[in-house]
Amino acid sequence: MRKILVILVSSTLLFSMFSCSSWDVTSDEDCEYPDYSNCNTTEPFMGVLKISLTNNENFPKNTLTLYDGYIEDDIIYDTFTINTDFRKIEVPINRRYSAKVMYISDTDTIIAVDGTKIVKNSRVNCDSICWTVSGETLDLTLK
Repeated sequence: MRKILVILVSSTLLFSMFSCSSWDVTSDEDCEYPDYSNCNTTEPFMGVLKISLTNNENFPKNTLTLYDGYIEDDIIYDTFTINTDFRKIEVPINRRYSAKVMYISDTDTIIAVDGTKIVKNSRVNCDSICWTVSGETLDLTLK
């Protein structure tokens, strides 16, 4: 009887070690019926920088300069004249970007800067790789 119990426990342990799903009750991964609704299986090569700006009666039209790398490197990716408080720009990922906006009024010039590294991340979801992109926001708003 003891031999049967040992075999049964050993088999259960081996099965749990090599099964797809985890015994962790907080795990949401079910490999028998996988959920791919939050899984982008296409590897990204471009991302969208989301840039927040200040746009008001004091600063209605601003000049935004996007840099490839750090601002100090002085490699300009593009320059925009912005008259809104939000801008999206599609860029290659796995790179660092910096931005500078010049807020100019009759009496003041204020320069706001921010930077980020936009990268792709992957995780395994059963038999697929799910991709996400992080580092997509730049905040150039006046506080």
